[in-house]
Amino acid sequence: MRPAAFASPRVYSHGMGLFSRFHAVCRDKLRGVLAGAHVTAWRGVVGTAVRAGAAPGTTIATSGAPRPRRERVTLSLRKGDRVESFPAVVGQTLLEAAHAHGINVDGTCDGDLACSTCHCVVGSAAVYNTLPRKLPQEDDLLASAWDVGETSRLSCQIRVTDTMHGMEIRFPNMLPESKRRSAAPQGVQVSGAPLFAEEEAIAPKKFRNITQSAIPKIFKQYAHENDFLRTNLDHFTAMASILPFRTNNYVVDELIDWKRVPDDPMFQLNFPQPGMLDDAAGVAAVAALKSSGRPSREVRAAADEVRAKLNPHPAKQREMNVPSYQSDEGEQELERGMQHKYRETVLFFPSESQYCHSYCTYCFRWAQFVGSASTQFASNSVEELCDYLRRNRNVTDVLFTGGDPMVLNSRQFGRYVDAITSDPSLEHVQTIRIGSKSLAYWPYKYVTDDDADDMLRLFERTVQRGRHVSFMAHFSHPVELSTPVVRAAIRRIRDTGVQIRSQAPLTNHINNDPNAWVDMWRTQVKLGIVPYYMFVERDTGAKEWFGVPLSRALDVYNQAQQQLSGLARTARGPSMSCTPGKVHVLGTEEINGERVFVLKFLQGRNPKWTDRVFFAQYDEKASWMDQLRPAFGADKFFFEDELVAMERASTTGSGSSGQMFQTDDDLYATA
Repeated sequence: MRPAAFASPRVYSHGMGLFSRFHAVCRDKLRGVLAGAHVTAWRGVVGTAVRAGAAPGTTIATSGAPRPRRERVTLSLRKGDRVESFPAVVGQTLLEAAHAHGINVDGTCDGDLACSTCHCVVGSAAVYNTLPRKLPQEDDLLASAWDVGETSRLSCQIRVTDTMHGMEIRFPNMLPESKRRSAAPQGVQVSGAPLFAEEEAIAPKKFRNITQSAIPKIFKQYAHENDFLRTNLDHFTAMASILPFRTNNYVVDELIDWKRVPDDPMFQLNFPQPGMLDDAAGVAAVAALKSSGRPSREVRAAADEVRAKLNPHPAKQREMNVPSYQSDEGEQELERGMQHKYRETVLFFPSESQYCHSYCTYCFRWAQFVGSASTQFASNSVEELCDYLRRNRNVTDVLFTGGDPMVLNSRQFGRYVDAITSDPSLEHVQTIRIGSKSLAYWPYKYVTDDDADDMLRLFERTVQRGRHVSFMAHFSHPVELSTPVVRAAIRRIRDTGVQIRSQAPLTNHINNDPNAWVDMWRTQVKLGIVPYYMFVERDTGAKEWFGVPLSRALDVYNQAQQQLSGLARTARGPSMSCTPGKVHVLGTEEINGERVFVLKFLQGRNPKWTDRVFFAQYDEKASWMDQLRPAFGADKFFFEDELVAMERASTTGSGSSGQMFQTDDDLYATA
């Protein structure tokens, strides 16, 4: 019998679950009709028929004997230079047809228009022109897809019709055969009776994705008297075309204080602001293209020019973090969906989760969401992940990141986690980390969503298999901890045996205030969360808008720590996740008449750097490691020569820095 602490707020779960399933069935039936999957059955009966995708009221004449209606068609799948035929059932979505044939393409949101992972390119312009018109939301999501063409659509929104017989189709997100999906391990339970008993009443909320085309409507609905929003609308929509933008109904309904807009911290955190980027000319060019109604490809090209200047991959992630191995042919192969910067920790980026419930405007991983294959880390190969972990037995921690791995459902996420925890050869992997903003942006996932209990079962199962699970929660402001549903979600996750740790960057316009951090850390301890990191805003994206000088960051941190009990003083900071490693700004001192920053490696690319203290000249304007200069007349910091040698080795076949140090006795050869 489960303890009372496992009680659930899902008062309406059974009834609402039935209603949701009934609604989903009705929705899918309606989509099929609207897509023209069945209208051909009327031909020859009434003399006219609605053409799939035609404007309302449009008809086409039918004469003579009715054309036989196909129940199945054959589609041609483009795979580079090859074309492979596969069958599809009329009425299926193109995504369903692909999955039925085992084609390795993602579709994370199950057709709810919350992601672009199922993007496809239709090979027939004639068929494309008969498809139902795109909703504005689909257009917005395609803007974040990569390799978009003139005939691109989301395959979850397109029903197979008999006119598609012989049509070519291409899935840009499809992974090679060597990276195919694998099923969950045999015997894994993925559903069952409700996990928890009932407790307090928290009404379910249906997730509603909000994209850039909805900005005018949102502003009118929530702040119609706000002159600033009205007069700067073009700038807001232009910025949302450059920096990734998406939010949801929980954030706009329950977290943003619309009376304080634009100064409200949650509004600043979710809506890209006019003036957020220094490239005024570039932003103006994007705004002009949008306001004149130019095609989305032109807007995207102009936005890409602005993005290219924003340092999309800070701290040499691409050059030094991506692991590699030698193929059977002797060639260097890169593990595109992983990063291995530190010896003990591997980051994995599930391709299905390269988006979030809402995007943070300060996000240092913004390049994951702008639709460029060259800027994205992603993989959905369980086999490659497990093989890599077997080859690197010093790895104790796997961090699932993105995007946000918690946009996945329990079946999708369990495919990765269960593969690790059920494999006796991976006992050296002790900790599963989950980097997620979902508690702040969509806590209903763990409380009233249909998959809530199954996700908590997955957490519980992982703990019972002897693994430590650390939920790395991103909380940026106290208001994110204030609602009843987030507190219920925190309680339910902790009751599975999972530990929740919190981290966030110190950012101007959002939490550049000691009292905000005092409030956050006190509340987190009260709710059973362990404060973990205060980060320094990274040198990417809207750095000039959000960045805070190191001297100010140190003042905020110290003033907050002085107001807390020992249990709340567990957060380390200010910490820079920079190229050589995690560098902690310990304080300032005057030594031999020189004022200096006292710095310490919390973690280094070379493990021997960890815990080493070093000094930099004090600079009240410096906000990042590369703006600091060595103290006491030194020409360079102690690690610089070795770091250069590491980068050279990484780019010439030695792999990532995490692969270079297999034991504590390893000495890296700089020659």
